[in-house]
Amino acid sequence: MSVNVENEDSRDMAVEEIGAHSDDWMTALLKSPVIRRLPPVNLQKIIMGLEVVNFKKDDVIIAQGSEGDYYYLIKDGQCLCTRKVSPNAKSIKIRQLATGDTFGEDALISGAPRDLTITALTDASLLRLDKQQFVSLIKEPSLAFISYQEMQEAVKKGAILLDVSTPEQYKKRHIEGSINEPFFSLRIQLKTLSREKPYIVVCSDGRASEAAAFLLLNNYFKAKILKGGVAGAAEEPGGLVINNDDSGSNGSIPENSGHRHGVGQASGSAGVFSNSIKSIFLQNFEQLVDGCCMQIDFEFGMQLGRKREAISKDQYSKLQEYLRSVRNDIKQNYIAKVSGNFDNSYQAVASQHNLSEIALIGEDTAKENSAVDMIIRQCEHLFHDELTGLSKKFPIQPGKQVVTGSPSPIFPDKLVRTLTDVVKPLKLNTDYKIVLYKTFEANVFSQLGLIYRQLLDSSETPT
Repeated sequence: MSVNVENEDSRDMAVEEIGAHSDDWMTALLKSPVIRRLPPVNLQKIIMGLEVVNFKKDDVIIAQGSEGDYYYLIKDGQCLCTRKVSPNAKSIKIRQLATGDTFGEDALISGAPRDLTITALTDASLLRLDKQQFVSLIKEPSLAFISYQEMQEAVKKGAILLDVSTPEQYKKRHIEGSINEPFFSLRIQLKTLSREKPYIVVCSDGRASEAAAFLLLNNYFKAKILKGGVAGAAEEPGGLVINNDDSGSNGSIPENSGHRHGVGQASGSAGVFSNSIKSIFLQNFEQLVDGCCMQIDFEFGMQLGRKREAISKDQYSKLQEYLRSVRNDIKQNYIAKVSGNFDNSYQAVASQHNLSEIALIGEDTAKENSAVDMIIRQCEHLFHDELTGLSKKFPIQPGKQVVTGSPSPIFPDKLVRTLTDVVKPLKLNTDYKIVLYKTFEANVFSQLGLIYRQLLDSSETPT
């Protein structure tokens, strides 16, 4: 359904009228780009339909895997988002929410089960809107759909065709000229997207594209949804859909064609390694890094330990402020570099230093290198069985199994050394850089086994 556009002045007057007597939560709600696009009557019905619900500290508000029933807004308190990569795995911290934040819309829009667990970090008072009201008052008036022909015209004028399918789905079937940014990582990648051009969102089944378009709209992007998705485009006369399966196609993937995220870029065993593992690994690794960086100042303090006593309160306060100011850059730069490793996964990273050059290395550099090497060795020891299994299942080179010192983008050597490229430019002395490495070791690298085991369980041995 197209966006219901009414007089801008009447909307603003309604916002001001409601907001004049509002608390912080209502101010945040009315500032939402999606909410501001709604007609005044919808705003009034939303406010009237909100129901207050209270939770005690540690109460589970929504559970991963459950059916979506309500859209939530935090009136007062804090909540924690966590996710499990498998039923028996340890929960991974995703992000922390506070007054004015909203959650729960993804499952209501897509119809898919909840993909996160939300727990009250403090006693919390929430406002919730039931699914039926959310769909009729917010979702339907917000989302706009266009036909295949309209999409073609929009792309000619500069619109970006964004496919939010999983990499496996994208590889199997996608529209020529589209770029792939899976929905599971879209929230983290928003800062890498341009707001200068509109987006046309598409996916294989239509679920993810609606949720993705809503996310984009709520972050000040222009977005519409391709009606019928990839399947609908395949039925159009002359529809430029690329297939890579045995179900028939309107086209085929050309040799050596390159697609975003490395899909279809490699061949042989190494290509199977990249295409089969990248999506699963990045989905879960990004969540680990995001959780670490969201609370990096606190987690850093935990790892600093007794050394904190040697720092004045003013110095420590400035250190925390600096870490908070750069944590988003750390996250974005690190994820971007790790993702890039999959496209250059055969460039081995040297894990040993030439003895003849050690004397030329400064004391601080040697100290930092030693700490990094120790983290790598501990990870390789801790996850030796998993790494051996992955190496056997997905050899980097046909017939060659490598564990330590491997160029594999998912092995500790590559992951830890990629982090050093991000940490080195930071305005931290050597001791603080080492503490930052240990912060990532405690919150990211120590949990790699969860991802490795999921990869071993979910992947099939290449033939």
